[in-house]
Amino acid sequence: MADATRIEKWVNQINIEIDYYAYFIKAWIPFNAWYRQNYPDHDGDRAIVNRIKRTGNIFKQSIINLLQNNSQEAEEFKLVLSNLHYALENTSIHYETKYKTDYIIRLSEIQTEVNAKSKIDNEIKRGVKYFLQRHRDSGEIKIIVKKSNDIIIEQSNYCVDSLKSNTDFISLSEAQKSYVLAYYDEINPWKPSSILAENHGDFIECGNFKFINDYEEIAKIIIECLYLLRNTLIHGELHPTTETMEVYKNAYLILSTLVYKLV
Repeated sequence: MADATRIEKWVNQINIEIDYYAYFIKAWIPFNAWYRQNYPDHDGDRAIVNRIKRTGNIFKQSIINLLQNNSQEAEEFKLVLSNLHYALENTSIHYETKYKTDYIIRLSEIQTEVNAKSKIDNEIKRGVKYFLQRHRDSGEIKIIVKKSNDIIIEQSNYCVDSLKSNTDFISLSEAQKSYVLAYYDEINPWKPSSILAENHGDFIECGNFKFINDYEEIAKIIIECLYLLRNTLIHGELHPTTETMEVYKNAYLILSTLVYKLV
């Protein structure tokens, strides 16, 4: 059952003069129509959005063009993108994923693809072999620490906290725990990307922020972010506040700019 407080907050949104939640959905409708028409053989929105991220198309290319150019429209787009990043960092919009239940939508930490690396095959450290495998479909984890008495740890899904509390893991030496955790992180299905550039190297300046100099990756991050914001909103999971309204204002401005490129 939906949370009563959340329902009351939504009721209070009815008379808001500029409702960017509604504006965002209005901008999503033509985008939805476009991708359904262009990807008729894909089953479900998630599969289509993944396809849009991975392949060349006018929607993704429009993002790249705006990031690469210095026209007034492009500069305004980059400023709105920086505002979206700032707004997301100043609120917590939760979204539950298959692998991470406490996911908060951020441009600075967002999963654009499931990690392709799913296996560590008998790495040897200090005479001990380490084998780790994540089943790509079920998500089940198997860890084997091969020493005098092999330690075998199995999990139904990826969870660091669950691993750390496992009695067999606790029985390992501190060095062995360190190796297992390091390898475990390598097969983490939820390997996040960040729009933020490191303190060194090339970057794209957007507003007050320095973003990664990787137009393709930024485009993927934006597309994934818009999709997660759409899901959270349309499924009624969002707690509407002044801060979340600011998020959807900037998300709407980005989405509407891109939708106009489709016609």
